[in-house]
Amino acid sequence: MADEWWRRPDGFPAGWSRTTSATRQTAPAAPSPPALPAGVDRSRTDLRQLRDEAAALQYRDAIEAPMPWCAPDGVPAALEAIVNTTAWLLGERPLSPIGSERHTYPDLPLGRQQAQAQRIIWGEEPTELGEWYAGGVRRTLRWATGRADGDRPLSA
Repeated sequence: MADEWWRRPDGFPAGWSRTTSATRQTAPAAPSPPALPAGVDRSRTDLRQLRDEAAALQYRDAIEAPMPWCAPDGVPAALEAIVNTTAWLLGERPLSPIGSERHTYPDLPLGRQQAQAQRIIWGEEPTELGEWYAGGVRRTLRWATGRADGDRPLSA
C-alpha cells in the first residue's frame, strides 16, 4: 500500500495538504433590514423592546401592566394594539393595525392611522375596535414618531 495516509505525519492522503483539504466558505452577509417608515424616530431596537414587553404582559394580570393612561378593563386591547402597531412599523405585520389595509413597506400611512385612531376614540367612526385598542395604536404611533406629547405606551 503505497498510499497509507493514516501513517503520514500530517494525516492527509498523498497529494493533499492542510490548505487544499477543505476550503472554508464564509456565510453570505445577512441583508440589512429595510429602513423604517418615514417619520419614525425610534430605532428598531426600541420598537422591538416595546413589542416584546407588551407581548409578555398580554399573558399576565392586567394590574401589572404599567399603563396609567388605560383603564384596567382596556389593558388587554391596548396591549394587543401596541404589539400590532410595533410589528407593523417593523415590517413584521403586513396589515395596518386599524382597518387591516395592506401597504407597501416602508411607505406606511402613519398620519392616517393616527387620525383614524383618534376618530375611533371620540366615537366618530363606527368600528368593532374599542377605544382602548385605538388608544394603544395612537399612543404607540405618537411615541414612535417622537411627538413631544407621545409618552412611551408602557411606562418603564
